[in-house]
Formats: sequence, structure tokens, C-alpha cells
Amino acid sequence: MPEEVVERLIVSPSGTYLDATCGFGGHTEIILKQLNSDGKVVAMDQDQDAINFVKDKFINQSKLKIIKGRFGNLKEILESNDLNFKFSGILADLGMSSFQIGDHRRCQKAFKIKTETAPCHKNISSNQNLHQPGNRSVGDISEL
Repeated sequence: MPEEVVERLIVSPSGTYLDATCGFGGHTEIILKQLNSDGKVVAMDQDQDAINFVKDKFINQSKLKIIKGRFGNLKEILESNDLNFKFSGILADLGMSSFQIGDHRRCQKAFKIKTETAPCHKNISSNQNLHQPGNRSVGDISEL
């Protein structure tokens, strides 16, 4: 299925594309293969493990810029990285990876069950502080 998604995403082989949830680089890799020498990809993820993996996987890839961040903060992240250009296509694969589900420490940290004193929180990043400003409980999220 990733090939079909990317096939519809690529409108120009010389375009600039954003993989806003790059994970372990599956879609990013397919996008890169579809581009010519002028094409570019910005790969972003909030999970430091995913960022480290993608940096190692694409170590000599000059058409790729890798950024750590949450797609909810996309505008600020792009501006802070001097990436104020238009994208030919944006991909956000919203969901969880088997890596995130399979690591019981991540899963336990990511999905805290609501108790009488604390709301239920859902966070994917392995190092995210649940009480950090900006994190909201599942009950507070209205823009799903």
C-alpha cells in the first residue's frame, strides 16, 4: 500500500515533499526513489528513536532533510529550520507503528489508563513528559 500512496502523492519528480510522520522511513524511501536530482524530501517525526533510525538509514542522501518535531507544530518547525517553501505534496501516516506497540515500556508510557486523580493521556514519543505544557488528555481533544 505505501507504493500506491506515494504514486498518488508525487505530482512532479522535481518537487519538494513532506513526510510529516516519517517513522522508520518506509514512505520516505519510496518518495526519494520517485524523485529526480532536483526533488527533495523533508522527513519529520516526533519520536527520537525513529529520527535516529532514519538518519542512519539515509546517511548519504543529499535530497533529504530530517527534522524532529510534531506535525501539530508544523508551521513553527518549518520556519525554525528555514524551510519556508511550498510543498508539492504532504504525507501524514496517522497511526501507530508495530515498533511503538511492541515495546511494552513505550506502550505503557504512551497510554496511561485514567485513574481517579489523572486523565488518560496518549503520547507516542518515548521521552515525552505527560505533564508538559501543550499535552492534553484524550478527553480534551476535540479536533479528531
